[in-house]
Amino acid sequence: MKRLILVIGILCSLVTLLQLDALAYTVEWGTWSYLSVTSALATVNQTDLDHTHDSSFISSSADRYINANWVAHGYAEAQGSPNELKSTSQAWSIPDRYAAGVGVVSVWNTFSVVGGPLNQVVPSYLIANLTGALSNGFNGYSNSNVSARIFINGNEKIEFSESLLGSGYVSVDEDKTTMINTKLGKQYLLLAELQTSALTNGAFASSIFSPESFTFDVIPTPEPATLSLLGLGLLGLLRFRKKKV
Repeated sequence: MKRLILVIGILCSLVTLLQLDALAYTVEWGTWSYLSVTSALATVNQTDLDHTHDSSFISSSADRYINANWVAHGYAEAQGSPNELKSTSQAWSIPDRYAAGVGVVSVWNTFSVVGGPLNQVVPSYLIANLTGALSNGFNGYSNSNVSARIFINGNEKIEFSESLLGSGYVSVDEDKTTMINTKLGKQYLLLAELQTSALTNGAFASSIFSPESFTFDVIPTPEPATLSLLGLGLLGLLRFRKKKV
């Protein structure tokens, strides 16, 4: 019986050594594509307004004046880079004047996990972090918002949002982690979206959201069966060493 255990231990150790490469799973990304939409709005009343819209990474701004006097301002900016998105929305206005800014930036790419037999299931961590601040000041109505979402093959995997209604300040530092099962060599589509908005009306109210960044990544983890095999193999080696001593 002891000899059988010894043989099994040695075999497990050898197989474990062969499987150590499987612990080094990596993520291969394709080419990043971006979509950014910025929109700004400033109104004197419900029908007389100034509106700008830009589908590129250039910021949008809108201003309204009455007899050369400024009454409302809206501003929005959105930009993206691999694994990192940024969006800023701002609005200011005097009493009974509306202003708004909306910034939306999206990025998508394909990825695959490699480092082992094709179609082997490997759990991977999908992680995201959003940092920034919501800030509303002065009197009047102010409302600022931010939302972030990540989709894998069209299915929403991560979503979080924060909003501030009325004057005040809210620091945003949110982390989200979820597990997804990925098959080695299979291609997946990832879409990440960040949206900010600011709306204000009256009494020189201001509403601002200016995030530092929205970052995200996919990190594969060793398969539990591989780790178990590693432990069993090490026990076999230890038993073999004791027998020799």
